[in-house]
Amino acid sequence: MSQTKNIKSAYYSFVIIAASLGAILFWQIPKLSQSYYNITFIIAYAICLFFIALPMVISESAFGMLSQKLIRPSMRYITRSGGFNWLSLLIMLGALIVLVVVINSLHMITQSAIYTGYWHFAKSADKLPLFIHNFSSPLSVIITTVVLILIFVLHKMQNFTLERILALIGLGLFIALFVYLMINFRHDDSPAVMAFFDIKLYLFNDIMLWYHAITLALLSSFVGVGIHLTTGQYLPTKLSLRKFCFTFITGNIILSLLTILIFKVLTTQTLSHLYQPVTLAQAYALSLLYFITLFICLILAATLLCRVFQITKDNKRSLWRVTGYVALLVIVFIYQFILPYNLQNWLSSSFLICLILFIAYMQTLLFGWIFDAQKLTYQLYKQTNIKFSAVFNVTLRLIAPGAILSLLLMTAFSDFIMPSLMVGIVFFIISLIVTIILGSLLHKRFQ
Repeated sequence: MSQTKNIKSAYYSFVIIAASLGAILFWQIPKLSQSYYNITFIIAYAICLFFIALPMVISESAFGMLSQKLIRPSMRYITRSGGFNWLSLLIMLGALIVLVVVINSLHMITQSAIYTGYWHFAKSADKLPLFIHNFSSPLSVIITTVVLILIFVLHKMQNFTLERILALIGLGLFIALFVYLMINFRHDDSPAVMAFFDIKLYLFNDIMLWYHAITLALLSSFVGVGIHLTTGQYLPTKLSLRKFCFTFITGNIILSLLTILIFKVLTTQTLSHLYQPVTLAQAYALSLLYFITLFICLILAATLLCRVFQITKDNKRSLWRVTGYVALLVIVFIYQFILPYNLQNWLSSSFLICLILFIAYMQTLLFGWIFDAQKLTYQLYKQTNIKFSAVFNVTLRLIAPGAILSLLLMTAFSDFIMPSLMVGIVFFIISLIVTIILGSLLHKRFQ
């Protein structure tokens, strides 16, 4: 495999952050209630990133670095048995769902860009409905096929240098998009945006704020979909954990803040003031900048997700790879043209979130309890000089699994209870007790 064996931690963080921008943030943040478009949510999100998502990211990356194996063999490596092979299948299922959603998003923004371009160059919106009616289905098939071919070519190159370039371009274009919006935002509407920075302490008592903060932190970090397990083996053994954590947390928070600010601007009641001084050409340039930014970030996310499905480490089985991409194309077509919209929405939201939460909880047991039972923490320190702190162990063993399991329990009993902060605390305490008991049993079983 023609891989770059030493990926700098900062570049790796930029790649993950840029991919999450296109695949997660730009699609999940608009689903939030507008009452969460506030710095309070960013603070809660930062807390969840640090105490829940970051330990999972570090554990997955460190384990990939230590095992030097693909997804399925890595489960056997960590447990010294085949008892957790089913978890690798769940990880691949989660990665497949995210990949299909990413490809569908690429299709949607590309189709929107074509329609916008036709409207711009035709200088009339009257012909656009007829154009959409005549060419919507053929365009969908062509766009999806071309996107899959592009992902196939990029995946075949297997070059982190290219992915770093895509990440830097995507992040640069996103900053340019944000600056353009802020420049064209009229000063008399600035109080609506400045209200974003007023901390609303009462929101911390809203259990749904913490639910969305935790799920967004896990999704935007690509926890539970195997990306860190597969790419972690290419991180340098002299990895600086402090530098990695600082870059990952800071970059993720800044991008999330800017994304919420963008949607705060676009959803304000005085939206018309934003576009009054903008000409048709400027509006088209803004739309084009938006499409290109998302397209690059989504392509980056798709190439990372495709690494999860590698058959062999040297990746020389071209027939298997082509067959896999043909099967993926069929799955995407089924998702786009056969599944009803309600089922699509359920798969990409409720089902995916529950699946990621379950995988993340099982991984906390693997990394926090079984990993220690197999003395792999010592082996990691011996080979890489990476030593986990006491705070890290507490968050990985107790805080992260307690929070994740409490969300799963609240989701399971949502029809019988009213969500509240007190209910969340009770579920968190129950989850801690269950995790300690289950973790202790697993520690003894695999010691």
